[in-house]
Amino acid sequence: MNNLAKIVTPRMWAFALTWVLLCFTVFMAYYEQYNVISLYVFYPLMTVIAFIQKPKIFPNNYFKWLIILYIWVSFTTVGAYDTDVALRELHQILGCILATYIFAQWAQYHKAIPWLYAVFIVLFIGAVHYARTSILEGNYDLIGKERVSDDLLNANTIAYFTFYLTFVIFILGDIIHTPLLRTLFRAGYFLTFPIIYWVAMATASVQVGAIIAPFSVVLLFFRYWGTKEEHKPWLRFLLVLSLIAVVYKLAPILMTEIMDSRLGARLDTGGTSANRLQLVQESFSVGLHHPLIGVGPGNFRLFSYEQVFSHNTYLELFANTGFIGMLIFIGLTFSFCWTQWKRWREKRQLIYFIFLVFGIFFIGYQFFYVFYADLRLMAFWMLVVTHSETYYSHDHT
Repeated sequence: MNNLAKIVTPRMWAFALTWVLLCFTVFMAYYEQYNVISLYVFYPLMTVIAFIQKPKIFPNNYFKWLIILYIWVSFTTVGAYDTDVALRELHQILGCILATYIFAQWAQYHKAIPWLYAVFIVLFIGAVHYARTSILEGNYDLIGKERVSDDLLNANTIAYFTFYLTFVIFILGDIIHTPLLRTLFRAGYFLTFPIIYWVAMATASVQVGAIIAPFSVVLLFFRYWGTKEEHKPWLRFLLVLSLIAVVYKLAPILMTEIMDSRLGARLDTGGTSANRLQLVQESFSVGLHHPLIGVGPGNFRLFSYEQVFSHNTYLELFANTGFIGMLIFIGLTFSFCWTQWKRWREKRQLIYFIFLVFGIFFIGYQFFYVFYADLRLMAFWMLVVTHSETYYSHDHT
C-alpha cells in the first residue's frame, strides 16, 4: 500500500477526478439539465482543483493575453448598445476563462497531455450521439438531405469538433510512446477521412472541404514525406498507390453523392457566400463607425440585417469591441505561429511544424465562425498552445 501511495500521488488523484468531470461535461453538453450542473458546479470545482495543484494565476503568456482580451471585451460593455446582450456574452466568456484555465494548468504536466486531448474525442462522440438520438432520431436517411442541426447543436459546431478530432488523432500518434497505442492512433488516423466525408454530408458545411480536408491531407503529407524521419521507400510507395486507387475508385461515386445532396445544392448555388459577404460588409462597417470600443459584446447581431453574428472572429471583435480587441486576438494567434516557426527552424522537429500547421489553419478557420466566446473551441486552442510550451520546456531539460 505504501508503494502504491508513492506512485498514485495527490496530483494524479486530482487530475483523475478532473478528467472524469471534463469527459462528463463535454459528453453531456447538449443536455440542458446536465449542462447546467457542468457550468455552475463542475467547471468552478475543476478550476479550484487546478489552482490548488499549482497556485498560479497565469499558467503561460497565451493565457495572460487571452485574459487581457477578455478584460477589454468586458470593458467595452460601458458603450454597449444593449447591455443585456452584452452581459449574456460576458457570461459565456466567464465559462471560457474557467475552461481555458483548467486546460492551461493541467497541460503543463506532459503526462496529462494525451488524456486532455482524449477529452475532445469524447466531445466529438458526445456531439455525434446527440445528433444521432435527438436530431436524426435514428433516421439516417436524412443524412445528406437535411442539415444535422438544431438550436443546441449547430451543424457548423460539429465541423469544428471534427477539425479538432483530426488533430487529436494525429498528434496522439506522435506523442504517445506505448508502441501499440502509437500504432493504433497512426493507423486510426486514416479513419478520419471517412469521418470528414460523413460530417461534410451530414452538416452540408462548405468549411469541411475548405479547411478540414486540406488540413488532414497536409498533416498526412508531413508525417510521411515532409520530415527526415526514417520511412521505408516501399511504405511510401505503397501508400501512394493506395491513395491513387482509392481516389480512382471512390472519387466518381463520392462526387455523385455530394452533388445529389444538400451539400451539393449549397455548392451549386454558392452556399451562403452571399449572406456571409453581406455579414462581412455589415460588421466591417459597424467597426469603422465604432472603432474605439465597438457596439458592445455580442451586439453586432443587433445591427445585422438578419440579426445574426458575423461568422468571423476578427470582424466580430472589430464590430463589438473595436480595433483593440481585434488586434489582441490577431496578435495571440499570429504570435503562436511565429513562435512555432522559430522553434522548428531551431530544432527541426516535426512536432513544432505540426503546431505551426495547426496555428495556420486555426487562423484560417476564424473566417468561418466566432471562436473567442465559445468555451469548448477556446479550451482546445489553449490546450494546443500550452502543449507547445510544455514540450519546448521539457525539450530543454
